[in-house]
Amino acid sequence: MDTIREKFVFVIGAVSFGGAERVICNLANKFVENGDEVILVAVHDKGTAYQIDERVRIVNGIKGDHPLSKMMSFRKLIKKEKPKSILSFLTHINIFVILSTIGLQSKIVISERNDPYREPSQLIRRILRRLVYPLTDGIVLQTEQARDYFPDKVKKKSTVIPNPVFTKNGKAYEHRKNRIINVGRLVPQKRQDILIKAFKKINENFSYRLDIYGEGPEWDNLNCLISQLNLQESVTLHGTVSDLQNEIKDANIFVLSSDFEGMPNALIEAMSLGIPSISTDCPIGGPKELITHQINGLLIPTSNEKELVKSIELLIEDKQLWEKISKESIKINEKLSLDKISYRWRKYLLK
Repeated sequence: MDTIREKFVFVIGAVSFGGAERVICNLANKFVENGDEVILVAVHDKGTAYQIDERVRIVNGIKGDHPLSKMMSFRKLIKKEKPKSILSFLTHINIFVILSTIGLQSKIVISERNDPYREPSQLIRRILRRLVYPLTDGIVLQTEQARDYFPDKVKKKSTVIPNPVFTKNGKAYEHRKNRIINVGRLVPQKRQDILIKAFKKINENFSYRLDIYGEGPEWDNLNCLISQLNLQESVTLHGTVSDLQNEIKDANIFVLSSDFEGMPNALIEAMSLGIPSISTDCPIGGPKELITHQINGLLIPTSNEKELVKSIELLIEDKQLWEKISKESIKINEKLSLDKISYRWRKYLLK
């Protein structure tokens, strides 16, 4: 890190469970660890899901009963603190920050954390994004595919920074169990339904469990599917857990079955623990930037139950391939270390 220390404001919707929230909290921790001053602003107070360094100043909830009053409160905060740069995550928060800070001196950097071709789904937010993103000073995308979505005026200001690894020890667990795991919100995008249907076929020939971690609106539908397929004894929806690494470290296979993703933290974490991973080769290209097929993981087409079954069977039956992928996967700890990724963020914020 540079010797000159700076003040930053990081903005997120809430400090609740989620991939974007986890990244911004860990960046805040790393910045203050290296001597910077960071104010972490959560627009909505929904508690704090992640461990945050006591040196990070937290503003949990912006005052105001409607968006305009919240914008005025946030603008007042920025005028008082005068940060060198403001960093915000997620489309609706990015729009909020850009509109709240028009005419102020702080540099504004925003970040898209999902597939901009599909998210946000609301038309008004898509229109506002097109109108206000050219006003920002910089934009961070997770993949080149995401970058290609934006017009040249925005693209010229942009950079691509992948997510960092958050694993505590970066070592493969030696005592594996016959467990297939999936981690992610229970929403249609994640396609846990295809994974459960594929597991039904695996369950007919192999003694394995399927453990799914996450919460969301698809919970009841997925539970019904598990019952319909008579998989209650071998498939479990665990919800969210406080120590995910400890929960998944002994798994034999990780599966990401999504129709689209940004840069999936769950896949990064599984690979960092040496868990051989299968992922859909989904837009906006995050899995493909992480996995080289049959070297450090397996890539399959989206919405393809048959290929998913074949890939799971391959990892179960081919022990040499399993071991090769496990050893190659763990190299991601060095490639995407938090030190390296946070340095790239800071350098861009001060550019």
